[in-house]
Amino acid sequence: MVKNSILLLFFVFLYLSCFPIVHNYDTLTIKNSKISNIKTDGYYFSKYKLNKDYHSNKGEFIRMKVLLNNGYFHYVQNGFGKECGDTISIECAIKMSEYMLDKNINEFLVDSNDQKRPVVSLWNWGKYEIKGDSIKMQWFYNRFGDYYLAEENGIVIDSTSFKLTTIKDYSTGKISTIDEIYQFKPYNIEKIYNKIPTKLKSK
Repeated sequence: MVKNSILLLFFVFLYLSCFPIVHNYDTLTIKNSKISNIKTDGYYFSKYKLNKDYHSNKGEFIRMKVLLNNGYFHYVQNGFGKECGDTISIECAIKMSEYMLDKNINEFLVDSNDQKRPVVSLWNWGKYEIKGDSIKMQWFYNRFGDYYLAEENGIVIDSTSFKLTTIKDYSTGKISTIDEIYQFKPYNIEKIYNKIPTKLKSK
């Protein structure tokens, strides 16, 4: 009986890990819209320095966002281990982040054509809108296997740059002040230009 209970718990855990829970989905309020007042044939990046003692890598990093002209965007994670050494230069950070972008694009194309799990391509995808000189971005991040909504707000500087000033984590309700200036860089993202995450299509 105990053995059967353990097996049952194992299969329940396995099932839940394959079908993560999406939290705050109804709070995704941005509607589909075409974007024409900023460039979208590349990616945007924001530089920052990481010199904390508890991180093995130190130096210069970038945050990368791919904004599509259909109002969707992808937040590219840039964990690349020791490829840039212990002290990272901005040149290597960009190079490895572009490698991660290419990897994400190829994985997304596979996932979007063969959705084995209902939210497999929701991770780090979301929507954005621009009204006047304001920009609002809502996207889902992964926390312990489930998905939670984050929202960033800021201002558009010009057609090739914007600044994010606040971020809200809907899992806690906490709003934090940030200071992130994103600059545009041309890059070939043609393979995903008309693709969108399956789970976001209905919103």
